[in-house]
Amino acid sequence: MIEIPRFVEFESSFDSYCKTIRYDMMEDDLQEEAKVFFDHFRNVLKPSYSVCTAVVEKLYKEDDGIMSAVIDGVKFHGRVLEVLKENTIVFPYSATCGNALEHMDLQKYGFMAEFFRETIKREALGVALNEGLEFFQKKSGVDHLYSINPGSGSDGRWDVGDLKPLYDLLHIYVETEAVVTDSSCMLPNKTVAGIWFSSETKYSNCGSCPRKNCPERKTPFMGG
Repeated sequence: MIEIPRFVEFESSFDSYCKTIRYDMMEDDLQEEAKVFFDHFRNVLKPSYSVCTAVVEKLYKEDDGIMSAVIDGVKFHGRVLEVLKENTIVFPYSATCGNALEHMDLQKYGFMAEFFRETIKREALGVALNEGLEFFQKKSGVDHLYSINPGSGSDGRWDVGDLKPLYDLLHIYVETEAVVTDSSCMLPNKTVAGIWFSSETKYSNCGSCPRKNCPERKTPFMGG
């Protein structure tokens, strides 16, 4: 089963936008600018996601004690890959906010324009990711899907350099506006990629991430 890329309908919620930018704490002129920006660009973005099925052909520990996995002929290396030991089928995916706002001229707006833009982009990414996961769970009938992502967690868990081979794995399926640079940066910056896998045991990248005061933390740091 292979899913083609899907573009997602997106219309940013003004209430959600206001909550994120702390609209109620702004001066009147900045509130007006925030609203003008929102009205102009809320419907411009075209978020999208892509997901496919892949086979875990081999999972083994290297001489350095770190796991490697060969998935549809592509090799990955990182301690976090051990969570795939009960899976023969996994689901590589990518989701992005879309690049419609990447090259817009912000000079006619004030100093907060970059923040306003990134807020809307982040909301668009969230919509694409949530709809992609919901759609794929319904279509595949797989419950309890969790995600591992290159670059997430503490050092050595799964190096961000594996984004390139992950996109190689997705290459024939991905027709979205997202790309990975030679330095392993995803563009647009509000883009994510990883592997969904099925497990009866709850898993979260946050458990292996030592970053303090993270607003996105879902579970306590467990070490590793």
